This record gives sequence, C-alpha cells and structure tokens, in this order.
Amino acid sequence: KIFDQYFDIFPWDQDNLSEFDCLDIGCGTGRWSKILSSKVKSINLLDPSDKALSIAKKNLKGVTNVKFTNEKFDNVFFENESFDFIFSLGVLHHMENINKQIIKINRLLKDGGLTLIYLYYRFDNKSFIFKSIWKLSDFMRKFICKLPFKLKSLVCSFIATTTYLPLSYLYKFLNLF
Repeated sequence: KIFDQYFDIFPWDQDNLSEFDCLDIGCGTGRWSKILSSKVKSINLLDPSDKALSIAKKNLKGVTNVKFTNEKFDNVFFENESFDFIFSLGVLHHMENINKQIIKINRLLKDGGLTLIYLYYRFDNKSFIFKSIWKLSDFMRKFICKLPFKLKSLVCSFIATTTYLPLSYLYKFLNLF
C-alpha cells in the first residue's frame, strides 16, 4: 500500500518498462527495489550504510537483476552508465547541496528518462494557511499527473504562464530595488 502511494504517479503503462535500468539512491533496506525489481530489467541499489546495504542484500536474496553499491551518491561514479528511472525517496534532503545532487541525477538519466524524488519537509511550525495551500497543491499535482499527456501539457503550460511567469517577473522587478 505504501509503495502504491509513493509510486502512484509513475507511468506503469510504459511499453518498455521491462527494459528499464534503474537506480535507487539511498536504498536503505531495499523495500522499494524489491517490489520494483519484478517489473524492470535491472536496479542498482546505492547506500552509504554498510548495515542498511547488508539488510537490503538479505531482503533481495535470490533476486538476480539487482546490484548493490556501498557508496555515498556524492562519491559514486557510474562509468558509461545511465538509467531509465532514478528514484530517491526521503534521502536527498540529508545530503549537502541538493541542487548539485539533482544535477547529477539529471546527467545520469537517459534521454526521456524518469525520476521520482521525495524531499521531506516539516510542517509542525507552519500555519494552517500554509498547510492548506500545500495540501491543495499536492492534490492538484496528483490529479494533473494522471491526465493524458496533451491535457497535462496544456494544464502545466497554463500554470506556468499564469503563476510562475508573473512571479518571476515580479521577482526581477523587486530585485532591482
């Protein structure tokens, strides 16, 4: 059930899903990769913790399309390797310079590759209005992700034009002062 909640926006109807090479950044015990491994070609599970990786190896014992890498994402180098799908659930916010990590993920993605990243955020010190806006935006994100591609593209373009573009111009204007 939790896997379905995390991966609900993933396009499971991909024709070539069984040919996907995947990377699980911060795999921990490997619980997400264990479920995903039956649907894809291969998964590289990456984690800097020896203890977590040994548990992942036990949990995925007998699964033949997985590889384990005991290294920090900052330090790992994938020589001539790229991925169709990279995911990191609740990990990147623990690393220094999240922007650098996202740029690295982008470089490792094949053209047209997919990524799923969850960054956790604390709400305990936020106002009711902030929490409500976040919940609304999360609901809209989930709804928009399930739309057909052309409609999704139209909705996203509308949001970008009516929300983000005016905000960027406002920022440019205010930055003058």
